[in-house]
Amino acid sequence: MLTVPGTTQAPVIANKGSSWITLSWTSSSSSGGLPLIQFAIQKSTNKQTWEDVKTVPHIYGQSVGASTTAGQWVGNVTDLAAYSGYYYRVLAENVLGRGPGLASQRVFTLATGRLKFLLLLVFALLFKITCQTA
Repeated sequence: MLTVPGTTQAPVIANKGSSWITLSWTSSSSSGGLPLIQFAIQKSTNKQTWEDVKTVPHIYGQSVGASTTAGQWVGNVTDLAAYSGYYYRVLAENVLGRGPGLASQRVFTLATGRLKFLLLLVFALLFKITCQTA
């Protein structure tokens, strides 16, 4: 019986910056009996509502625009806000549709220089206030 692809495991965060993240994943062992067309990378802030952020074409077992080693796929997501937390998942797709994907843990992009300074300042002030009231 032909179906959508099986469940893609949760992606692993391979690297990250203030506005980008590199994900690594292994596709399901089941393609649904049909060739895969692409992988859809999605992000969410709450694991309820998901947004496509990138598609990685899958042509003859190779991806276009992402590297792969021994069944391990890699894709970059860009244009993210600094110090923003997202969950990610990857869905394999064939001509019948997309299969399910497991979500990653919540991952934060890195803070920029100015944002790092402001965060440190806020934490220092909170620590000072906490010490004075104790």
